[in-house]
Amino acid sequence: MKKAFFIKAFIFFSLTGFAQKATISGYVTDKTTGENLFNCGIFIKELNKTAYTNDYGFYSFTVDT
Repeated sequence: MKKAFFIKAFIFFSLTGFAQKATISGYVTDKTTGENLFNCGIFIKELNKTAYTNDYGFYSFTVDT
């Protein structure tokens, strides 16, 4: 009985102990020309995070879920 409880507790704490992460990414392009825009700031107010596009218009955020 003790062994089964220990295994269940270990599994529960292992699953809850790891933070899960998500990635939000995309491209910023000019609506008229379709050209990728570089050095644009993207701000997520709720997370208070900012990312900037690279030379290809790509940005990426990694956030805890």
